[in-house]
Amino acid sequence: MLIEIAHAVANAAKEVAEVANETAVGEQGVLGSLGINLKLFIAQLVNFAVVLLVLWKWAYKPIVKMMDEREKKIGQSVLNAEKIEKEMAQLEIRKNQVVLEAEKQAQAIISEAKELSEKIRQQQTEKTKVELEKLVVKGKESLETEKVRIVKDAKNEIADLVVLACEKVMGEKMNDKNDKALVEKIINQV
Repeated sequence: MLIEIAHAVANAAKEVAEVANETAVGEQGVLGSLGINLKLFIAQLVNFAVVLLVLWKWAYKPIVKMMDEREKKIGQSVLNAEKIEKEMAQLEIRKNQVVLEAEKQAQAIISEAKELSEKIRQQQTEKTKVELEKLVVKGKESLETEKVRIVKDAKNEIADLVVLACEKVMGEKMNDKNDKALVEKIINQV
């Protein structure tokens, strides 16, 4: 494609040169005195216009388009970065709130656990006191029962001993009536 354009430009330059040659054959005037060849000047001017057109169409427009797209992408990236920064700041705030909430909940759970353990300890203490009181009462009852039994056994033993002693001192066997009366009299004295 560029080759075809270059051929077209070359042909146009030749035609311009021929036209300029025909019109400038006798004109050596002011341009000639400045060292400017009119044919050559017109050919260079046409070549410059063609090159400028080609660059405009196939180089400048795509570069400008690419630069505009890149500028849009960069702008979008900046907007996205700002959005991400805002979201990060919000997430940091939310994270701090969640951490504070978790700490509050942890403190509440710890307080609850302490209160519960204190209640359980108090209940266990009360339960232990009640059990100890029951054991003391049972022990006292048991001791009282044992005391009554021992006293009763002791009275019976003493009564037997008194009867034996009386039999030995009196020399006769005592009967039930005499035994009872004598035993009760001695026991009441003890």
